[in-house]
Amino acid sequence: VIFTAGFLQSILMVLFVMVSAWFRKAPLAALGVGDFNWRNLFLYGFIGGMGVFLMVTVIMSLIISLFPQPPQPQPIAELILNARGWEQILPLLLLVGVFAPVSEELFFRGFIYPVLRSRFGVAWGITATACLFGLIHFDLVRFIPLSIGGACLAIFCEKSKSLYPAIAAHSMWNTVMTLSVVFYNMTL
Repeated sequence: VIFTAGFLQSILMVLFVMVSAWFRKAPLAALGVGDFNWRNLFLYGFIGGMGVFLMVTVIMSLIISLFPQPPQPQPIAELILNARGWEQILPLLLLVGVFAPVSEELFFRGFIYPVLRSRFGVAWGITATACLFGLIHFDLVRFIPLSIGGACLAIFCEKSKSLYPAIAAHSMWNTVMTLSVVFYNMTL
């Protein structure tokens, strides 16, 4: 159910953004999907994505160390922990490594962030978008690390003037996290 809901959520987010842009007669470039730059993709997308993964992992580890018992994993993490064999893992990797990053970046950094940036400025736009990103994951324990990760993704968009590096960074973050869980689980 969670797996299907994740795919459905991704599709609905993309449709919502596209229909909204179509009704407003906004070009796709307004969503940050215009210019493509390999240097920015590598710098912010791949290197930045690894940095976000490491930073969020360290912050989350520090937060977890404050709890007497580790908090429950997120529902998608439960699916990953319980996946047996690559035929179960690959669809999960597709969901968290492709569908979620594309849909969430299009929605948060392509759709919401430009509106908040134009109304409140860059700093408040990044902060508000990051907090919304943290909240949408419905996980109070992980709110701060997810919000910090979301802020980094917005900064990548701001610096590169493109959504592509944020999508790549988000994909890198989620994919490395998922593979880390899979490989850790295989060693148990």
